[in-house]
Amino acid sequence: MNLLRVPVPQCWLWATLLHWIPSYSASAEELSLNNLIEIARVTIATKTERSIESAPSSVTVITHDDIKRYMCRDLVDVLNLVPGFSISKDLGWDMALASRGIFAFEGRALFMVNGMQVTGLYFGNYILGNDIPVHMIDRIEVIRGPGSVIYGGSAELAVINVITRSDKNTAGTQVFARYGQLEKDAGHRDIGVRYDSDPANADFKYSLSAFAGDAVWSNKEYRFFDYAPERNADKDKQSIRDAYTTMGSLNIGKTQAKFYARKNTTVTTEDKYSDTDGYTEKLGNFKHDEHNFYLEHAFQIGENFSLTPFLDYQYSMEWQYPNESVRAITRNKAGLSALYHSDSIEILTGAEYFVDDARMIRNKNDPDDSIKGFYKNRNDPILHDNLQIASQALYSGLTYFWNNYSASAGIRYDSNEVYGHATSPRLGLTASIDKFHSKLIYSEAFRAPTTGNNTYSYYGIDPAKPWREDVIPETVQVAELELGYKISPAFKIVSNVYQQTIRKVIEFYYDIDNDDTYSRNGGKMGSQGIELENSYLSTDFDAKLSLSYSKLTDKTAVTYIARHRDAVMGVPDSKASLHLSRKLTPALRANVNQLFVGKIATMAVKNCESESDTTCTHDTKVQNVTDVGVQYNEPGSTLELALNIQDAFNQGLLVATGYLDSGADDFKWKGREVSLNTSYKF
Repeated sequence: MNLLRVPVPQCWLWATLLHWIPSYSASAEELSLNNLIEIARVTIATKTERSIESAPSSVTVITHDDIKRYMCRDLVDVLNLVPGFSISKDLGWDMALASRGIFAFEGRALFMVNGMQVTGLYFGNYILGNDIPVHMIDRIEVIRGPGSVIYGGSAELAVINVITRSDKNTAGTQVFARYGQLEKDAGHRDIGVRYDSDPANADFKYSLSAFAGDAVWSNKEYRFFDYAPERNADKDKQSIRDAYTTMGSLNIGKTQAKFYARKNTTVTTEDKYSDTDGYTEKLGNFKHDEHNFYLEHAFQIGENFSLTPFLDYQYSMEWQYPNESVRAITRNKAGLSALYHSDSIEILTGAEYFVDDARMIRNKNDPDDSIKGFYKNRNDPILHDNLQIASQALYSGLTYFWNNYSASAGIRYDSNEVYGHATSPRLGLTASIDKFHSKLIYSEAFRAPTTGNNTYSYYGIDPAKPWREDVIPETVQVAELELGYKISPAFKIVSNVYQQTIRKVIEFYYDIDNDDTYSRNGGKMGSQGIELENSYLSTDFDAKLSLSYSKLTDKTAVTYIARHRDAVMGVPDSKASLHLSRKLTPALRANVNQLFVGKIATMAVKNCESESDTTCTHDTKVQNVTDVGVQYNEPGSTLELALNIQDAFNQGLLVATGYLDSGADDFKWKGREVSLNTSYKF
């Protein structure tokens, strides 16, 4: 595959930018040591602060400056920067993450904001879009791989923690706004505000922020299937996502309280698309609500030991259609963690107990009761309007440090009254010698079945239908080797090779014989691949090149596998991104991005007649997208301005559904968008 097949206009653009690249010398003005240390420290892999090189996971950090220089509009743009990550989709316009060649929707990837889970509780979904304002993000810490040893059954393939901004130096209020213009319509329209208390008062600090905005996901034609073009949405139809987000934190001594709340609505200009045969497919409108509250107090016992009890509350309501009943789930969690650390050893252990409380919210305008309720398991004869499911977990991790090496071992045991139990071990060995570092990691993780997996059936669980077994956890085994070399404090190269295999894959399966759609445990799927990242950071210039390639290794999970070749549906087999940023004057900086996406397997017709039908799927072409922009920030001023042109050549990145028999094909992400961003701190 030739990822470097670039149209002539992009070639001319990049040719004119080559003079930006300075030759490296020891006297080059590089980032300060403090900035480099801050970027290189993470907590996501072990819940304790580590250097990226010693963390027993493959970790990526995206900073606030990265987000501005890469001209990111939302998490779709941000996660496209991460090696091994790509963007796929569910039905309609629901944007979803893919990790290392595997569709990572519905419970395979954990999303958090300031350590609070925001992944939905009914199906385990997190729909990417304009819900977490990028202006408020301080940094994003990412585990490119399993995280169940710390985070449990929602962290099978990846963990993403969005850490929001708080001013460490001065109190005050910051406001920001953004307006983006597509060819004919508005793109992103956002406004927000943040207030930080006086950071000098270490025993009493608080931060509050609020955001409102909307964004067009696509103003392009939605293509259903080649054989039924009459189902295609008109190219002028749009999907708009309205979002309202509030969040805050309060620190009083060793006590910390945090909250997060978001409400978003996906709006399409038509609720249904139909053909002459009377087929209808509802794509919107629908709402999602999420509320989180977290409280902890750290007890310091001696110099090396701490004990932290915590309470964690999450409310999740997904897929609320107008005038229909809806399912809502509340998770109440209590836990205790204990940490011992010295110069040579670190021990973290903890326990959690939580209850998922699922409730039906009935709508008086839904006389047909389109949503029936909950089943505890497939053999449950009772349809519940209210259902509680309890879980508990124990976890422990040990790290031993000596000279330039560290060895880690961890394990987590989860028990659930419906799906049983799961065990997640992790072993890691790291070395950091002068300019060289290496990691050898083996880990296992699991995807916990959700209430939706055992409840949902397109036509309702009908006793007349064939009996189906309960859904049990799917499991993954991952082996990784990472090698890195620092040419200078600011210039480094990191490569990673991995092999992952998922067993007992939870498939959203369409049963042709019985005309029903439901969750089941299927076969295996896996991938092996390589990730390569080169980066150079300085005060005047930075550059980053990343390459990712994955290959399907197991293919018996039939719902996810293409028919015409060995590939996972909706997931590119390769990706490359190139970023250049150059300070032109003390106040002005110019930025350019280039994203290449390899071919993607997608649907050619609605349903495959059999597993041997190789004509029902096909490949997209290799794609490339170019972004350009400028930032303005006068030294000493709190006013920041940015003018960006995303997808400058109006290519329209095509996004495809991540599984077969989906009832929908692919669509193009919004094309060229010219946006103006501004922020000011009082």
